[in-house]
Amino acid sequence: VKSEMVVARPALWSPESPFLYNLRTEIVEGEKAIDTDEQRIGIRDLKIARGTGVVLNGKKIKIRGTNRH
Repeated sequence: VKSEMVVARPALWSPESPFLYNLRTEIVEGEKAIDTDEQRIGIRDLKIARGTGVVLNGKKIKIRGTNRH
């Protein structure tokens, strides 16, 4: 099953503003929900590119704590 949703003007997650949404998914048979699941999710725009590094929600960030060889 594939599903899509659109969130108009979402509050984006970041380390400074860790906004989370409650996502509820239901499988419905007839008019009765036969299974449900709830998860906390964050919506963000993340890009990783050579030369620019990591860009989170349009802002370049520095990653610390990586294991570099």
